Amino acid sequence: MSKLNLFHHSKPNKSQIAANQNKIGNDSPTTLADILPGSLVKILAFDENLPPKRRVHLIAYGLSPGLWVEVLQQFPVAIIRIDNTELALEKSLAEKIICQA
Repeated sequence: MSKLNLFHHSKPNKSQIAANQNKIGNDSPTTLADILPGSLVKILAFDENLPPKRRVHLIAYGLSPGLWVEVLQQFPVAIIRIDNTELALEKSLAEKIICQA
């Protein structure tokens, strides 16, 4: 069984970042719900309207600002990979997570 390192903030290399920006179209902040599957993005912040309880849940699952995640799919729910863990998020929740390629 592998351990999840919640403090691991691996950063992609320059070619991965360039490929992601081409998929997304620019490097300006957007929501996690708008990211194409296969993209690697950095979580910047949570929307100010996200209830504190939801923030705590996301952080408990290992999703926090500064972390790089891979978007695996967007439909029917957003699925992201954090290290070796996959996390499913409802679209309404993914829309409240601000990220950048």
